[in-house]
Amino acid sequence: GEEKDYYMLLNKGLRMNLRSEPTVSSDFKTGWILEPGTIFKALERKESEDRQQTFLKIESDGITGWAFMNHPRHKTALVVPFSAVKVHRADYTKVYVHAQLEEVRVDLFWKQRALARMCMSEGRAELTNYKFSYD
Repeated sequence: GEEKDYYMLLNKGLRMNLRSEPTVSSDFKTGWILEPGTIFKALERKESEDRQQTFLKIESDGITGWAFMNHPRHKTALVVPFSAVKVHRADYTKVYVHAQLEEVRVDLFWKQRALARMCMSEGRAELTNYKFSYD
């Protein structure tokens, strides 16, 4: 997707309950929650009739609903385009796992019957943690 389609719920300590319709009304809460710092792709943008609110349609991993960009009462920004967020990667990284593998074999069974086998030989795995912060 285009970078312009991605948005982020700012980390202001507020979670957002998605709505089934493009509205801020709590009558339309879906139960799907966006946590602060969540980055998501919007499939559609819709302005409210009074132009005071912008709604963003989300469909991802079985989650569907409408987010809104401004706080319903205070009118302050809750969601911003991800391109406007300054992301910083820390100078250090931490390697959690480093492994040299000669062979890994996984057998998948269902009711004592072998269904599938996966075999990987001569592999290397590394899991590295990068610390990010944003403005």
